Amino acid sequence: MDNIQVVAFRLGESTFAVDIMKVKEILKTQPVTKLPVSDLSLLGVIKVRGKIVPVVDSRAKLGIENTDMTDNSRLLLVEKAGTTVGMLVDEVTEVMTINQEQIEKAEDIGVSIENTGCIVGVAKIEDKLMTFLDTDLLL
Repeated sequence: MDNIQVVAFRLGESTFAVDIMKVKEILKTQPVTKLPVSDLSLLGVIKVRGKIVPVVDSRAKLGIENTDMTDNSRLLLVEKAGTTVGMLVDEVTEVMTINQEQIEKAEDIGVSIENTGCIVGVAKIEDKLMTFLDTDLLL
């Protein structure tokens, strides 16, 4: 199997990863202009080089308790259907290469497809569990 490069990040005490090919850029957080929306995971919008970019709270999307942004918080700018979206994460920990054989598919670890949503799989990396997400399904 092939190796893939991923961006690993933290949300609370959990470690997650996304395919680096989906990430256009990693930015420090900046003030978000709030919008009157019903989707609580949409924090608002930011301006990146003159372009309006929606910002999504990754914690809210994954059902993880919300906390305030810190100096370590980052925005992962990802592409979804031709639109750039910012994913707020607690901290980007590293960019790493992983052998795809290390990733156990969600359905293979007893999680039904309906319940996995954006979870691609889970791998044990250096004594930590890392959950792999599909940004197309998350956002």
